[in-house]
Amino acid sequence: MIQRFLITTLVLLALLSGCSTSNEEKPEPPITTTDSTYVVLLHTNDVHGRIQGFPRLKFIVDSLSEVHDNVYLLSAGDMFSGNPYVDQYDPKGYPMIDLMNMCEYDVATLGNHEFDYGQAVLKDRIEQAKFPFLCANIIDPEFNIGTTSPGIILKTKNNKSVSIGGLLQVGSNGYPASHPDKMKGLVFENPLANYAKYKALIPDGDIRIMLTHLGHNADKTLANKDQSLHLIIGGHSHTKLKQPIKQGNVYVAQAASNLNYVGYEEVLLKEGVFSLKKAGLYSLSDELSYNQEVKKKVEQYENNSYFTDPIGTMAAEIYSSEYVGYVMTDSWRSELNADMAFQNSGGIRYGKIPAGDITRAQIFTIDPFSNQAVTFKLSYSELYQFLRDNTDLVPSGVHIDRRNGGLKLMDTKGNPLDENKSYTIATSSYVTARRQQSFSFKTHDVTTAELTIQYIQKKKTLDYRGIPKRLYR
Repeated sequence: MIQRFLITTLVLLALLSGCSTSNEEKPEPPITTTDSTYVVLLHTNDVHGRIQGFPRLKFIVDSLSEVHDNVYLLSAGDMFSGNPYVDQYDPKGYPMIDLMNMCEYDVATLGNHEFDYGQAVLKDRIEQAKFPFLCANIIDPEFNIGTTSPGIILKTKNNKSVSIGGLLQVGSNGYPASHPDKMKGLVFENPLANYAKYKALIPDGDIRIMLTHLGHNADKTLANKDQSLHLIIGGHSHTKLKQPIKQGNVYVAQAASNLNYVGYEEVLLKEGVFSLKKAGLYSLSDELSYNQEVKKKVEQYENNSYFTDPIGTMAAEIYSSEYVGYVMTDSWRSELNADMAFQNSGGIRYGKIPAGDITRAQIFTIDPFSNQAVTFKLSYSELYQFLRDNTDLVPSGVHIDRRNGGLKLMDTKGNPLDENKSYTIATSSYVTARRQQSFSFKTHDVTTAELTIQYIQKKKTLDYRGIPKRLYR
């Protein structure tokens, strides 16, 4: 036991580089007896295709597994959407599943962005995974996305049970935050309002964990609802918790996003009593130690000049999401000969374009969702209502003043918009899909990201210096 404790100490001190726990702390010795079970939980969330951290993650998993009997690796959802090397791969999303299999994930819960590629693609990725997917609050009557479970039991080496349930965020429209058209035929129930139902579907265990994609505030609400849980491991809000917070008797954890960190909790179950012995975040951004095989696989996926060759030049850095949105909407308006163009702020996934070369990888990172471009006509009154209903749109061809609770529409010179005209609007299929009122529109056989790339290739150089704001809030 002494020799094993020394090995554990050396491994843990090596891993603690970039971690929130002091290097001077000594780890607990691993304990696995009839009445004592030591479990190490590792978890990621909201990776969004950022695969660069997997080589170090695999090293951490292997290092801990050498000295602990019970090490489990969990995903709290949103594996996809955010890296062109994953999103534009054929088949879509496969590199994430391949690398997660290599890292030996034990279980994942569904995130909202798991649906971005459509149900058929998600089903294929679920079938390729060597780990189960959880979601208690989804109803899939046609088996469109394949096999998911409300929850599972993992067994420790001394036959104790770790129960893990899965819950997914649902918005006011009855869907998770993804393209509504890509979730037709599926039913999603409110995870908190119907929690008693889901709890009954999830097997009970000696250690009880809820693996959620709800957001940190909802996780705290859930903890208050169910004090019989030991731990909630969450995602969706990209919250960086250096240590789990304690909500009553329940610990709540989350590990930021983009595979910058892996969260860890070392827990002890002794004579039926749960205790948290150590917790924090391991950094995955350094390369002090990593798995060579996984690193080689990541490099293979990223070795693609199509994404890295320049398509144009940015004269000066753009450093806000709003101005990145202007690049998107200007390109759609120009390429589709529209009077105006709009992008929802949530569809602008990266808020900076540096000066210098612009690449396809940058554009696909900013706009990863493969939404189709659409156009439609609106009268002034219809446009006014459209912008009244959709308050998060970044414009081109119009300036919008929402100050003091009002709504004023101006042309690009600051004059009131002509109320007697009709306007051709360009936007994404996501914006039209979430709109409640019915109206006719044309769907173009090109994605919004492809339109932006075409525009940059034609313009060659983009310069947004001195461009005034178009949104006043």
